[in-house]
Amino acid sequence: MTEDSNGPQISGEPTTININAGPQVMGGQMQSTNAVAGLVLAILGLTTLLGGAAALCCGPSLCFTIPAMFLVSADKKNIGGTHHPDSGMINASNVINIISLIGALLGLGLYLVFFIFLGGIGAFA
Repeated sequence: MTEDSNGPQISGEPTTININAGPQVMGGQMQSTNAVAGLVLAILGLTTLLGGAAALCCGPSLCFTIPAMFLVSADKKNIGGTHHPDSGMINASNVINIISLIGALLGLGLYLVFFIFLGGIGAFA
């Protein structure tokens, strides 16, 4: 670097910056995933849990959540630890699935306790 009356002058070779340096895949194509289908099923599972279908013993929620969990787990194994463009959707689907599964299992547990309690009351009446 030299200085003259016009300010600092930089000399040397320009630096190359690779902006789109994403993961390199054989053949130039990324591996396809079912991330969108998994996310849609996860959202459907959560909405049926929170919606009116929760009155039906949380069954519809599990009908969407369990297949979504299989899709997401298969996709996580396929893409591995790479920086795949769909990894964000896969992670979001996984979080929604866990919330939906815990809610459905808690709901089923409450229904079982409720019916066992009512059955116990009916036996003494």
